[in-house]
Formats: sequence, structure tokens, C-alpha cells
Amino acid sequence: MQDSQNIVKVVDILETKVNVGTLAEYVQTILEWAEGRKSAYVSVANTHMLVVAKQDPAFRNVLNCANLIVPDGGPLVSKIKRNGYIFQERAAGYDLTVELMSRCEKLGV
Repeated sequence: MQDSQNIVKVVDILETKVNVGTLAEYVQTILEWAEGRKSAYVSVANTHMLVVAKQDPAFRNVLNCANLIVPDGGPLVSKIKRNGYIFQERAAGYDLTVELMSRCEKLGV
């Protein structure tokens, strides 16, 4: 994982580093990258993706090189909570996209 300015906590799930945070924190981080014209990529990962990544080192490397890996799925959220981050919430890709586009429109980004 390259960097995720506001989202510094990660949990290892099946050898993939998944970021801990809220939808608002994920959106804010992405907006800061956009405003700073930082080239970055975000993966919205579900359980299936992490199982495939566990079996495929090349795919796992692609995920682990993402600047931000957002947990999209109940099992991932449950695993993060079991690691002590009890306030972790699911951040569905659709919800992330809608919130991000709304904020970008308001900010003129």
C-alpha cells in the first residue's frame, strides 16, 4: 500500500492490507489527492477479491500497491472489527462513488 494520508491504519486480511476508516474519511482522502493533483488509485475490495488475491500473488500485489483499499463487504468489516476497530463500517463502492461525486460537484474538483 503506497500511502493514504488520512487513513493510516490497516488490517491484514488474507495477506492483503485493507484500510480502516469511515466513508467520510475515505472520501476526504481521495478529495485531498484530487485537489493536490496526486496520481493514486483506490480499490474497493470485497471478500471474493481478497480470496482471489490470496491465491494469485500478482493480483495481490496489484491490490497491495493501491493507495487506498476500501472494505466493501460484511465479512471484511467483521474481520476489521475483530482486530479492535469496532467502529468500522462497510463502504460500498456505490456509496463511495455517489458521495465522492457529490462532494466533487460542490467543490468544483
